[in-house]
Amino acid sequence: MNAFYPTLEERFHAIPGVVKVGVSTYTPMEGNDDGYGIQMVGKPNMPTSATNIIVNAEYCDSVGTHVLMGRGITVQDTATSPHVAVVKEDFVRALFKPGENPIGHRFTAGGDPAKPYEIVGVVEGTSYTDVRRNGTHPMYFGPLTGFLGGSSPNSAVVEIHRIRPPRLRSR
Repeated sequence: MNAFYPTLEERFHAIPGVVKVGVSTYTPMEGNDDGYGIQMVGKPNMPTSATNIIVNAEYCDSVGTHVLMGRGITVQDTATSPHVAVVKEDFVRALFKPGENPIGHRFTAGGDPAKPYEIVGVVEGTSYTDVRRNGTHPMYFGPLTGFLGGSSPNSAVVEIHRIRPPRLRSR
């Protein structure tokens, strides 16, 4: 299974016109959010939950979600690198004071204090669960490559950003 996701990406990239291949454990508007209780390291207990989506490095570009601060998930975010997350701006609004920079802060999810996530980026608050809830649902993204050294997600969704291939000339 460890080689499956990189092979999947390579095969989709081989299709003419494919620009970005996003792989995730969730697709926008699916309506099935996998939420966890969140605790910020070093902050008072604030009862908040957030949806966790495991993604590859091209996911945000493939679905048109823009990084507002910091960086997105990269191929360097692996099972042996520091545990990182990119959060939606709704996550920031729920857990930080206005104007407070979330980059570098750490949080635990699901009550596992041994593996805190470090926030490395913030993405715009686009709608993922319901068009009526745009910008109101805390969410964080973890790297798919972080799973490749251990267990892999048992399902994945592929999002393709494609341009129209050039037309063939007729004679």
